[in-house]
Formats: sequence, structure tokens, C-alpha cells
Amino acid sequence: MIVGSFTLLGLATGFAAAVGIAAGMYTAEYAPPPVARWARVAGNLLAGIPAIVLGYFGYYALVLYTHWGYTTLAGGITLGVFMVPFIYRTADLAFANVPSEQREAALAMGARPGQYLTRVAWPIALPAILSGVFLA
Repeated sequence: MIVGSFTLLGLATGFAAAVGIAAGMYTAEYAPPPVARWARVAGNLLAGIPAIVLGYFGYYALVLYTHWGYTTLAGGITLGVFMVPFIYRTADLAFANVPSEQREAALAMGARPGQYLTRVAWPIALPAILSGVFLA
């Protein structure tokens, strides 16, 4: 029973962290301002949905509609959908709080945008992102 709980938690955290961090990174670094504004509003709205509604949606969409049955994967995806808005919001704030001087300095030194993200922004934002993942 404890192994199943940890498996469910691992699946949910892996799914939610991948989606939430990628969405937060895109919103903070690449999205045009109108798209970023709407993405933040959508993330805040998703965070306000009650757990029972998401649970019922997961039950209907994953258990009944796709005929997966009561599997750990269905539960992990449902729990992950519940965690995504919280991880997204913290990742968005973490990448937005990276000082603009760091970005300008990295790009002035000839770093490509991908190098800036992996070598400058990611190490600065990582502590805040990890706290968001653990809180979700």
C-alpha cells in the first residue's frame, strides 16, 4: 500500500513538474505579453478549482471514457493536473524574478537563449521552483 502511494506521488509529481515548469518558463521568457497575461489568469483559475471537481473529471475522463479502470496512471495524471497550477505559478515567478542584468550580460557575452536558460536562469530560479514543487 505504501509502495502504491509513493508510485502515485512520483507519477503525479513527474507529470506536474514537467508541464508546470515548461509552462512557467515559456510564460516568463518567451510569451508575448498578452499571451502571458492570459496564461497567468488561466493558471490562477485552475488553481481555484475544487479538488472534488478535478477528481470527478479524472474519474470520468480517464477511468470511464478511456476504459483504463482504476489504475495508478489514471490517479497520477488526475493528481498531477491538480498540482500543475501551483508549480506553474511558482516557476513563472521564479523565472520572472531572474534579474534582467543577468539576461543582458549572458546575451552580451554571446550566449544563445537556450544557453541563457540552462546556465544562467535555471540555477538562479531552481530553489524557488523546488519549493513550489514540494508545496504542490
